[in-house]
Amino acid sequence: MNKGEQRRKKRRGKYHARYDRIILLALLFIETAAIIFLGIRVYQLEKKEESSSEIQEFSEQTTENIPEVTTENITEVTTENITEIQTTVTTTEVVETVATTTSFTENFETEKYEDDDIYEGMLAMVNSEHEYKFTEDEDNFVKVMEKGNEFYNVSENDLSLESETVEYLNRMMKDFAEDTGMEDTNIWVVEGRRDYDTQNDIYNSGSSVFKAGYSEYHTGRIFDLAVFEDDGTSYYFSPKDDYEWFEENAAKYGFIVRFPENKEEITGEQYRARTYQYVGVPHAEYMYAAGLCLEEYIEIVKGYNTERPLEFGDGEHEYMVYYVSANEKNEIPVPKDYQYTVSGDNSGGLIVTAVKN
Repeated sequence: MNKGEQRRKKRRGKYHARYDRIILLALLFIETAAIIFLGIRVYQLEKKEESSSEIQEFSEQTTENIPEVTTENITEVTTENITEIQTTVTTTEVVETVATTTSFTENFETEKYEDDDIYEGMLAMVNSEHEYKFTEDEDNFVKVMEKGNEFYNVSENDLSLESETVEYLNRMMKDFAEDTGMEDTNIWVVEGRRDYDTQNDIYNSGSSVFKAGYSEYHTGRIFDLAVFEDDGTSYYFSPKDDYEWFEENAAKYGFIVRFPENKEEITGEQYRARTYQYVGVPHAEYMYAAGLCLEEYIEIVKGYNTERPLEFGDGEHEYMVYYVSANEKNEIPVPKDYQYTVSGDNSGGLIVTAVKN
């Protein structure tokens, strides 16, 4: 072997040693990578098990904390705990918005009222439990024969009603005639205001269940209607057939059926479709849409005050209604920024009705 061959043999030996080291390093790298991967995988599996355990524990705790819903723990919904009820007053449904209105409640001034004011007004309720005091000024009552219009008739020359009641009765009868084309109406007002003696006679005759002093007819805001046909027949009025218009529209003029159907136990009188009472437009629309009689409505209104008034609308106006109990100072809060009316309820307080727009 010459020197050249010896040098080439030495080089091949060196190169072979280097390849072995490279292979060894590669194997060590692969082994290290495998160990790291297995470590990461084990860590992930452990975290997943811990998370599942925590979720299960939370789920069990949450389930334990949820009370069973039964009829025993359901809170009764009343006018005392209702925070907000959204509604819109129409001729078919009523909705109310009960909410604290800061802009409204912060703008009040105090107004004095007379003791008799509690017993007077369009919402003064008279029935077997609430006596009429006969405190209203006689100038508030007018003869319907003199102040009525040509769209209805009156049975007696001396039949009288409260003046605002006649005003809205005239509007209603005129619009009925024009809307239906029945301008030659056969509708008659046959009962109106009664004094104490007249009601006493009617009660003693058995024609009324209300004693003298306890009849709504004393207020002059209630009346009966009848129909006298051209052929001589007559009958008490009912808002059906040719007169169905009144069923849908009477409330728009402030009138309610004083003794509605299925309210006999509350009003103390049988259903009488012929007997209307003037209570004012907003109140009539609310009662009609909600299916309430006067007694029910007054009781509801008593649950509202200046801080939490009863709010509703009729599409044209928005109203706020609240109740003020009689007090020693004879003072009542009234809104500064809105038009308003005040009516006694004849049962211990006054009802304020404000028109927002």
